[in-house]
Amino acid sequence: MASNKVNMRLELFAEDDWLYANGNDMTRVVLRITDSYGNPLPYATKVVTFEIDGDAELMGENPFPLIGGQTAQFLKSGFQPSKVKVTASAPGLPKAHTEIEIVPVNEDSVLINTWQ
Repeated sequence: MASNKVNMRLELFAEDDWLYANGNDMTRVVLRITDSYGNPLPYATKVVTFEIDGDAELMGENPFPLIGGQTAQFLKSGFQPSKVKVTASAPGLPKAHTEIEIVPVNEDSVLINTWQ
């Protein structure tokens, strides 16, 4: 029987490093609770809050309950090229951060929205 408490931490990452600044491009931002060795903790539950610093919008509830140790939200780009910093926080755990770059749309861009 172990007498030490499991140290939990948040892990946050985006599935894409960059998005087009077209107001429609999105990526999934994945958040999970792990132990100090990086092992997922599927029975962990916390209320999680995301903070977005930059021209992007979180698509979904905020704050929201993280049940099962892992969740994901979609992040939608704005129209201004910039770096977007996403921060996740939960009571009793250190904050986690990730960054996504919003890049300009140009004539070489494949995903230009022409139906607005």
